[in-house]
Amino acid sequence: MIVIQYVARFDGPKSEGLLRWGSESFSASSGPDGAGTIPVGDYDIEIDGVVENPADEYCAKDGNKRICFFIPVEPHAQFNRDGFGIHPNANAPELFGCLVLAAGAARSFWKKWKSTTKGNLPTVLKVKARETNSATTVKRQKQPTKRAGAPPNRKASRARRS
Repeated sequence: MIVIQYVARFDGPKSEGLLRWGSESFSASSGPDGAGTIPVGDYDIEIDGVVENPADEYCAKDGNKRICFFIPVEPHAQFNRDGFGIHPNANAPELFGCLVLAAGAARSFWKKWKSTTKGNLPTVLKVKARETNSATTVKRQKQPTKRAGAPPNRKASRARRS
């Protein structure tokens, strides 16, 4: 089983992240219209249902050329939604939960897809929420701890007693 992952930051009905396949990553997004972004979870990639040169809403313009494909994915869980897929971003006003790739990323992804033998194509898509980046977490400076009942300066206390 070959797995690709969409690891993204989810912000309400929209998500933005990377579609990772092996050592390569492709910029992708999902949502915000309709029922919103693709839900977190596992999906089967329907490699026998892939369509090259489908309708215009699955095409993006890359310079003077168009890149068009639709790769259907089926969720393992029930979401009361269907029609999920991976395709180029046609800048359509409504993105109903598919993973869309900008033209350049779509061209690179599709080139890799077409050059991969059927037995080595990914069969599972894992959609995950990106964890918080620890580099952006504000670090707290360690404050000295005061012990209850202990004098702040023992030498000064002893000096006063003599």
